[in-house]
Amino acid sequence: MGSDPLDESDASGNLTDEYVFFGGKRIARRNVSSGNVFYYFADHLSTSRVIVQAGQTTPCYDADFYPFGGERIVINTCPQNYKFTGKERESGLDNFAARYFGSTMGRFMSPDPPLLDQHIADPQSWNLYSYARNNPLSYIDPTGNAVELLGDEEERKKELEFLKQSLGNDKAASNLNEVKDGDKTLYFVGIKGDVGEFMKMGDTSHDLANLVQNKNVVEFGLTSQDLSRQGGAATYEKGEVGNQNVQVLVNPDQAYVANRTLDTRAVLGATRFEHQFDDPQWRARPFTPETMLWHEFGHAWASINGRTLDRSNPDAFQWENRMREQLYGPLGPNNARRIAH
Repeated sequence: MGSDPLDESDASGNLTDEYVFFGGKRIARRNVSSGNVFYYFADHLSTSRVIVQAGQTTPCYDADFYPFGGERIVINTCPQNYKFTGKERESGLDNFAARYFGSTMGRFMSPDPPLLDQHIADPQSWNLYSYARNNPLSYIDPTGNAVELLGDEEERKKELEFLKQSLGNDKAASNLNEVKDGDKTLYFVGIKGDVGEFMKMGDTSHDLANLVQNKNVVEFGLTSQDLSRQGGAATYEKGEVGNQNVQVLVNPDQAYVANRTLDTRAVLGATRFEHQFDDPQWRARPFTPETMLWHEFGHAWASINGRTLDRSNPDAFQWENRMREQLYGPLGPNNARRIAH
């Protein structure tokens, strides 16, 4: 279930509680030692408001919550830690995976990276500590992360593994995980630990962190559908194919399409890479699923920052070329830069 625990244990490793989920939501807890089962009742934000023990008719936990998560207890004879939007409350702070939230202040304890999602028309976007644009009754901030993994559990595992491999850095890859928005049953890419340190692990790590930390969601999926007309990968504007957000799809088996279409031995391909008409000709390296993904991520990055897809080519080339440099070495005579679509 993403980042939500199914079991909990004490310091000695003895199992203490088991959790039951349905439709991505926590609905019950079983205490191992007593065998008692407790049922959770949550509001539209997935905040646990009432808990009833099996066989009983009155709640053992009943609480109201202020807009930013402050708890007003009515009854509490079966204490539990999953409170505001279903997040675990640890020493007064709510664990949102990417960072901690303080309900007493209505603010995150650490800031978003600056200059990633700030807009002149939206003053709240400039507050790097704010929660859900200061509108907690309508919105939630599921994880602080915004690259959504598409598909079922097996498909999401493949997508996350593909992202890890794309980074070309084992340490960076070990920091990626899957986190879940229990309210909507959505799954996102998470970055464990210090995001700033993660960004220093390489240009592609920096790129991915920028996407993950942005407030605008980018949907990402690996697919077997025929994307040959798009060169094996595609980026769709919000709503273009029924998608809720900007969507990136990659068919890893169709890298050959891009290599065939943009073969630099033909004029079309030669005009897409630098110094193809020089003597000696600069070497244009093959397209791979990784270069295809980073190219599309560049389109997506431009789109969520206000540039239409028809104006996003410069971003796509920059992102693709950073991946080419990671895969093939410094850009230059032995690794020509992509310069045209």
